[in-house]
Amino acid sequence: MPVLVPVGLGSGLARRSQSGPERRVVRLEKPWFFVVDIVIEPIGGDGPGILPPGLEIEPEKRSKLTTYHFRILLHARFDLLTSGNWQTEEHKRWAELVFAGLREAMSD
Repeated sequence: MPVLVPVGLGSGLARRSQSGPERRVVRLEKPWFFVVDIVIEPIGGDGPGILPPGLEIEPEKRSKLTTYHFRILLHARFDLLTSGNWQTEEHKRWAELVFAGLREAMSD
């Protein structure tokens, strides 16, 4: 289901590695209104040939494959200055739709 993008929305990619594994961040931001971060963080991998349950691969190819695991974190922050703005609730619903769509897409 397509989701309309709020007018004035900007996006960017960033790296974060304060402590622990290095993270990648997709940031969606409407200045003075909100910041939505989609954080992708590695949490390790399995040895060669170990694949997720249900994945069928030809035996001769299995030993060449490795499964990597990631944690996806979804954060939204709304600026306090927008508490009386008529668009605030609309932006919150938009963020909820984006998060719901991502959760559905990742649940396969």
